[in-house]
Amino acid sequence: MNPIDPSSEPPAFDFELMRLVLESSPYYKHLNMELLEAGDGFARVAMNLETHHNNTQGIVHGGALCSLADQTGLAAIGTQLKLGQRPRTVQMDVRYLAPGRGRRLIAEGRVMKMGGLVSFSDVDIKDETGRTVVAARCTCAIVHFEGDEKFK
Repeated sequence: MNPIDPSSEPPAFDFELMRLVLESSPYYKHLNMELLEAGDGFARVAMNLETHHNNTQGIVHGGALCSLADQTGLAAIGTQLKLGQRPRTVQMDVRYLAPGRGRRLIAEGRVMKMGGLVSFSDVDIKDETGRTVVAARCTCAIVHFEGDEKFK
């Protein structure tokens, strides 16, 4: 079986496996991200804010916001993949709409188009008041990756 063959159905999504894979990333942990919900082309990821997230103006650094959008878009696409497939970001369009502030940001991502080689997801990041601070679109290549099996 070809691991990137889009004609075969992916297995049932495994939330716990995704959580373990994400938490194995030092960068994910450093940014204080937390997978809250995922399944069927959707993901919700929180970023619990600390002072190291801020820029010199005292607001959340654009790079941290971009990283949260990227992770959430990848997770949404990841809910549609088979074991041994991973999404890799090849392009992002990030619109910073308001300063990120507070103690926690919540990002929600949805698959817009799932392809065999390239997929797209849209992500909105909101602050604790419900204000949208970022709107992003992620373009991802689907690649073969050996290693998820170690979490089983």
